[in-house]
Amino acid sequence: MQTEVNNLVPNRFLVTTPCDRLSHLPRYLQALRVRVERARFNPAKDREKHERVRSYVERLGVRAAAAAQSREGGSHGIDCGG
Repeated sequence: MQTEVNNLVPNRFLVTTPCDRLSHLPRYLQALRVRVERARFNPAKDREKHERVRSYVERLGVRAAAAAQSREGGSHGIDCGG
């Protein structure tokens, strides 16, 4: 679960996250909280679900890393003034 939290709120989160994405964070954290609660009652089912989506998550990680590299040097977060 710590990996999921780190993916949602990585280092330099406020600097790298566009303002229009910040409003979604509470929903994502709520979903992670629900997952933790469900995993507590049925860890085997949580592992099964995790394995089912693992390859997608890995591919997403590769794409996210590439996108972060392409953004490096520019600021895309925190200026939410409008």
